[in-house]
Amino acid sequence: MRKSIYFSILFIVVVSLVLFVQKGKPKENKDDKKLMDTKNIVLPTEQFIVHHLLHEDGTIRTNVDKHEGDDLALSESLGLWMEYLVMKKDSERFQEAYETLLDMFLLKEALVAWQVEDGVVADTNALIDDIRIIKALGQEGERTGSENYIETATKMTKSILKYNRQGDQFVDFYDVVHRYANEELTLSYIDIEAFDYLYKLDLLSQKLWENIHVFLGNIPLKNGFLPKSYHTVNSTFQYEQTVNLIDQVYTAIHVERSGAQTDDFYQWLKDEFYKNHFLYGRYDLDTKKRAVDYESASVYALTIIYSLERNDETFAKDVYTQMKTMQVQDDESLFYGGYVTSSNSTHSFDNLFPLLAERILIDAEVIR
Repeated sequence: MRKSIYFSILFIVVVSLVLFVQKGKPKENKDDKKLMDTKNIVLPTEQFIVHHLLHEDGTIRTNVDKHEGDDLALSESLGLWMEYLVMKKDSERFQEAYETLLDMFLLKEALVAWQVEDGVVADTNALIDDIRIIKALGQEGERTGSENYIETATKMTKSILKYNRQGDQFVDFYDVVHRYANEELTLSYIDIEAFDYLYKLDLLSQKLWENIHVFLGNIPLKNGFLPKSYHTVNSTFQYEQTVNLIDQVYTAIHVERSGAQTDDFYQWLKDEFYKNHFLYGRYDLDTKKRAVDYESASVYALTIIYSLERNDETFAKDVYTQMKTMQVQDDESLFYGGYVTSSNSTHSFDNLFPLLAERILIDAEVIR
C-alpha cells in the first residue's frame, strides 16, 4: 500500500515537472521552421548533380555518359553551382567550390579559364562566367564576412576591366597566351545583376555602369527577336537566322532587370507556349516557327526566372510543370532527379539552370 502511494506521488511530481518545462519553452514559430526547411531541403536535381556530376576535386562533369564529358569541366558549371549554393546558404559546399576555383580554374591573370579538359587548362576566359562567379563570391563574402571571397572578387573584377574590354565595351573573352581580346560581345553575357553588384561594391565606375544600362535599354529587335551579339568595332548588332531560345530568354532577363521593357518578346514567348504547350530550343528568325523538334530544360528554367522577373507567377508555374516532365521522376532510377534523356544523355547546364529556377520558386513561395 505504501509503495503504491509512493509511486503515485512520484508519477504526479514527474508529470508536473514535464508540464512546467514544456510551458516554459518558447513556442515554435511555424514560419521560422518553414524557412529552415526550405533552406536545408536537398532537391532531387541537387541530389543528382552531387551523385553523378560532381567530382571529388569539385569540378562538374558535363555529361553522365562516361565517353562524353567525363574529363571536361566548364567554368559555366562551376559558376552556376556557386550561384545556387549562395541561394541555399550552403557555406560548406561553397567553400569547396571556391577551392576548386583557385586550384583548377583561376589563371595567374585572375581570369577564369572557361574549361579544363583532361587536366589541360584553357588559355581563355568567358566573360559571363567570370562575372557570375564574382557576383557569387561577393554575395557569399558579405553574408559570411569572408574577406577571402571579397578579395578574390575584387582581383577578378580588376582583371575583366583590364582584359575583357575593347574601348568602352566589354567583350566575350581574352586569350592570355596570345594577349588577344575578341571584338564581339554576346548579349546574353551582360549579366546586369552582376554588374549592378560590382557597382554597389565600388568596383565599377558610375559612367561604365550607366553605359551598360543604356546599352541594354537600346537593343533593337528584329521580327520580335533579340540580336545574338554586338560588334564593338563596327558598332553593329548581329542576328542569328536560327535563333537560340536560351540566348534570347537569358538576354531578355538582363534587359528586364536593367529597367527596360521586353513586352513584345515576352508576349510572343507566352503565346508560343500556350499554343503548343511546349517551347522548343530554336526558332527561325523570319518565320518564327520552330527550327528543331527538341525541348530544352534550360529554356524552361530561364523562362521561369524571366516570368518571375515580370511578376507572372501563373506562367512560371505552368512552365515549371512542363519542365518537370523532362525530369527523371522514378525514385528507383539511377538518375533520379536529373534531366536525362532516354539515351542517358544530359548536360550540366540542363540540370543547373532548372535547379536554380526551382530554388527561386521555392524561396519566392510560388511552389512548396
